[in-house]
Amino acid sequence: MKKVKVILSIIVLVLTLVGCGEESSHAHESLGEYFADTKNHWVLCSCGEKINHEEHSLEEEYCGVCEFYISYDEFSEVTYVEKYDENLNLISQDIYDDETKLEENTFEYIIDEGGNILNEKCYNFGEIKYEYEYKYNEEGIYSSIITEYTEDGKTITTYNEEYDKTLEKVYDKDGNLIQDDRYEYICDDEGRTIEEKVYSFDVLVNVTKYTTIEFEDGYETYSSYVAEYYENDGSLETYYNEYGSLVREVRTKEDGSVEYDYIYEYIYNDNGDIVNYKKLSGNEIIEEYIYNIDENGITVSYQIYRLGKLVEEATISVGEDGWPYISEVIEYTEETKKVTTYNESGEIVSEETYDKDGNLIV
Repeated sequence: MKKVKVILSIIVLVLTLVGCGEESSHAHESLGEYFADTKNHWVLCSCGEKINHEEHSLEEEYCGVCEFYISYDEFSEVTYVEKYDENLNLISQDIYDDETKLEENTFEYIIDEGGNILNEKCYNFGEIKYEYEYKYNEEGIYSSIITEYTEDGKTITTYNEEYDKTLEKVYDKDGNLIQDDRYEYICDDEGRTIEEKVYSFDVLVNVTKYTTIEFEDGYETYSSYVAEYYENDGSLETYYNEYGSLVREVRTKEDGSVEYDYIYEYIYNDNGDIVNYKKLSGNEIIEEYIYNIDENGITVSYQIYRLGKLVEEATISVGEDGWPYISEVIEYTEETKKVTTYNESGEIVSEETYDKDGNLIV
């Protein structure tokens, strides 16, 4: 009888293990690690079944049960489900659009004895997404090399201690180098960049100069000059004021002759808004824009003149959502006037064309 009882016990045990996951008396064995989505968390049984499935218990976006952070980004309208290690390094990040998982990111780190991160890799659904190589200076950590991977290839970007880009190489999916850019910088005595040069495959393609405006409580630097050099096609030089507005544009042909040299003039109101803009070639006004701005700083209409003739005017309205939109555009030619109205979505509501005598053209 004892032998029979032992055999029956073994049979029951085998049946229990085989029936794991089914509605039975199976005692689940938790693997311990929590998994989570935007609403719930769970652990896995050794059989693969989800167990201890329950809603998050959130306090300031943190669930103390599963130790995941759940946060919603209103700007991108996605939800992040994130987990960190004991050193607050991000180790997993899932991104959801409603219930759809858009990304499943996991992170790997190489850390030195002092706890400094030397290398970081991110994988999305198991495929490498990017790799950061870090260096340290007196001010702390900075990314010295960033490698980004796409289905079309990879981009490797190198930075200096000021986090200025120094090299950028792009490879296609077959490993061929298709872009090779090198960056050089000239700085003033304060360490501020005053000139930047870009070389593509060791050929100069861009020069940018920066101007600094000093204030009592600081300074502001802006791009005041940009030169672009084209292979066998001359160059384009552009000049800017402190508002970032284009003030001069010079196009030079390959033989050194000037194709055009335009000057741009602006009138600003007390709020710094452009109310008048002119494009000139010599003393001739090629183009002029007039903006009508209300006391709230909203442009309510504008007119465009070319060579002294009105060619377009528009009315701008404010929609129910509080955002301005172009509600009517009138376009003029020597023979016709075309009037087009729009709704808040930018869709055409009506379109009418008149001849020079004001008669509607059907």
